[in-house]
Amino acid sequence: MLLRVIAAGTKLPQWMNDGVNDYAVRLKGEYKFDLQEIPLGDRGSGDVTRAIAKEGERMLAALSTKPYVVALQVTGKALTTEQLAKFLEARSHDGRDVAFCIGGPEGLAAEVDA
Repeated sequence: MLLRVIAAGTKLPQWMNDGVNDYAVRLKGEYKFDLQEIPLGDRGSGDVTRAIAKEGERMLAALSTKPYVVALQVTGKALTTEQLAKFLEARSHDGRDVAFCIGGPEGLAAEVDA
């Protein structure tokens, strides 16, 4: 099963790369990892709503298959290691890849979180 992390940003912080690499080592075997950066929407015009929407469009376009989408947000539900393992096992039985989506500085587009 493919686990994708799709994040808005042009230069992701090192801790994000380290985290993906750490999980790739821990879950090797059944799971493959992919980290994809989506360019931030243009904030030069001051229209943050439009920038977030553009990021959402880019994220949805990057989902070439129909994965189970997980919106990673500050206000989201934290999972224990056991809960994450059960979640991944259930998705594996569904036969669907999983895409973890991370928004830009102002958050994730509502269309991605739908």
